Amino acid sequence: MNQPEHRLFDNCMIIHINDIDLHVETCGQGEALILLHGNGESLQVFQRQTAYFSKFFRVVAIDTRAHGLSQRGAAPLDFWTFARDTVAVMDCLGLRQAHLFGFSDGGNTALHVALTAPERVLSLVLAGANLFPEGMKNRVLFSIKASHVWLQILSPLCKKMRQKKEVWALMLKHPHLDFEQISNIHHPVLVMAGEYDMIRTEHTRSIAQAIPRATLATVAGANHFMLFEKPDESNRIVHDFYRGKCTESSHFPNNNNR
Repeated sequence: MNQPEHRLFDNCMIIHINDIDLHVETCGQGEALILLHGNGESLQVFQRQTAYFSKFFRVVAIDTRAHGLSQRGAAPLDFWTFARDTVAVMDCLGLRQAHLFGFSDGGNTALHVALTAPERVLSLVLAGANLFPEGMKNRVLFSIKASHVWLQILSPLCKKMRQKKEVWALMLKHPHLDFEQISNIHHPVLVMAGEYDMIRTEHTRSIAQAIPRATLATVAGANHFMLFEKPDESNRIVHDFYRGKCTESSHFPNNNNR
């Protein structure tokens, strides 16, 4: 994905939390809205979301541990660690509560924050999240496994490949949640997916059904990268959710689970 050359964040900082330095950028004023990116990405993927939502919120974007400009540290690379990092950033910024907006693995992180520190969460937007690796479609999971094999072969030759192998393995080995666990989440939740998402349709529906106050919305004609493929429509859906105007929308094509 090509990264925009311009920057919209007005405050860039390095925050030392737990065992690492995390790269954090903020923009706007109002209630805090924390943006959590996906696997192998950085906070820069949220340029269109930042431009839109900073009009209404104090947007806080985080480079996840071992991503972007943030350090790896020695802690286990999993979503429980990412959740602790997120709460630690909130502590450093003096944020008692925040809305969490997570894409893909960022949505998985948001779920873990809601489970471990529910009192810190105002709402959740889960765009393309999954509870376990098998929530992905078979062809996607096979492709990730094949890529990981190549990364294992190349990793002894290059530090960058070793780092990428560890990050890539997150999609194969994590998360490990179940539907009973997330039924204990009582915040307002928007579960989003692209019409042709890499997450199984039934898995996405089941997440929305398991969470008591969840709404399911589909971005028509989009794939897993709905936020970046169709940013205007995605931003409208999310903003409607924040304003209490989001309605259930769950159109998926037939046989969209393979």
